[in-house]
Amino acid sequence: MVNNPRIIGDIYKKCSGAHENMFHCDYWKDNNNCITSINLHIEGEELMTRLTAYWNYGNNTFYINTGYRTKNLPWFEPNLSNYNALVQKVKTYILFS
Repeated sequence: MVNNPRIIGDIYKKCSGAHENMFHCDYWKDNNNCITSINLHIEGEELMTRLTAYWNYGNNTFYINTGYRTKNLPWFEPNLSNYNALVQKVKTYILFS
């Protein structure tokens, strides 16, 4: 059996208010129901762009893409239980890399 990853979920939440916030995350699973990658789409006024963070579990790689360039960063396991802390950690990795 071929273990081809397939998109299994797309989580999207948008809140309107004084500042518009968006949470958008795609995740992929293989035929064994194991997550193979997570893509977190981050938007914000301070970023002035849309940023996508990618975690690939097959080879433990982490990188970001701004639409203009891709940057490899040191691997870390994303904690999806606290969105704000995860976004801050991604920004810190970008700042110090």
